[in-house]
Amino acid sequence: MNCDVDPDRFGRIIRWHLRRFPRMETRDLVKMAYQAALGNQHLAADPEDIRSRMETELASRRKGPCSIYLIEPLSPHTNAGWIRVNLDAWHQSGGETGQLADVVAASTERRQAGNSEFLVLLHELEFFLKREAVCFRGESIGYWIKQFEETNFAPIHHSTTYVKAYRPAYRVVYFPLISRYLPLRNTAMDANPGGQR
Repeated sequence: MNCDVDPDRFGRIIRWHLRRFPRMETRDLVKMAYQAALGNQHLAADPEDIRSRMETELASRRKGPCSIYLIEPLSPHTNAGWIRVNLDAWHQSGGETGQLADVVAASTERRQAGNSEFLVLLHELEFFLKREAVCFRGESIGYWIKQFEETNFAPIHHSTTYVKAYRPAYRVVYFPLISRYLPLRNTAMDANPGGQR
C-alpha cells in the first residue's frame, strides 16, 4: 500500500463507525486507523494457529446480541485495503472457520511498512475531530502519535467501554482476498457493509 489516502473516503469510514458504535473512545478510533494502515501485522502467519484461536474464541462467547455487520470498512483506499470480518456474523452466515483462517494467514503476506500511512491517517483523524468539533473520552491524537513513535508502533487494545458495549470479535483481513467469499452487498465498497441498517 501507499500513502495515497483519500481524506473524504476516510472521513466517511470514520462516520460509519461513529454512527454504529457511538460509545467509541479516542483509543478505538486510533485502533481503527492503525488497522486501516497496518492491517494484521501483529499476527503470526500459521493458518492452524489462527484457526485454533478463532475456534477457542467462538466457543467462549456467550450467546446473545453480537455485531450485525459481517464486515466493517477500515481502509481509505478505493479498491483494496483492510476490513474487519466479525466472527459471530461469519459463523452465523455459514462461513467456515478454516476458510477464514486461510484468508487471515494469506493477508499477513500483504503486509507492508505502513507506519508512514498510519501517521497520515492519525493526522487526518485529528483534523476530522477538530473540523467536526467532536469530543471523545481518552487521550488526544497527539498523545497517541508520541506513544506509537516511542513503542515502535506496537498495537493497542480497544477501550474497556467499547469492549463492554460491543463485545468485538473479529479478524482484520485484506479485502481482495476475502471479497470472493462475500455476497456483493457485503463488500467494503457498499455504503452499508453487512447489509444491515
